[in-house]
Amino acid sequence: MLKIGIFCLIVYAISFAIVYKRPLVVKPWEWLVTMFGLKDSLYCMICTPVWISGILSALNMFVLPEMAITPSLVIFGQPEGWLYCAGSILMDMLSVATIVFIMDQILLFITESRKLDLTVVKEKTDTIKQVLHD
Repeated sequence: MLKIGIFCLIVYAISFAIVYKRPLVVKPWEWLVTMFGLKDSLYCMICTPVWISGILSALNMFVLPEMAITPSLVIFGQPEGWLYCAGSILMDMLSVATIVFIMDQILLFITESRKLDLTVVKEKTDTIKQVLHD
């Protein structure tokens, strides 16, 4: 669990620097990201961790497989075959992005006294509808 927590904190730190501290970090990278059509994803605190965790997961899986720090390698071990590798990277991308997004929402709730992102609204027809703010 400690390795997964450290990996999530690494992804959170990189994502925080890219999304919120843009002039310091992203200026040299904007031309590269524009070529791939991902420039708008650098403004999103759930999109940026998806790509960062995918890159770090692939690096951990293919470059340093003996030092498992990504969630899929810690839980399941080294995958055998390309399909399992792709599934492990996808699992890391989605799970870490979710954890980073929740960490960001809790930080915004504490520091800015902001409402959490999801509320449930009851309409006149007695149906429950979810509304996203922000």
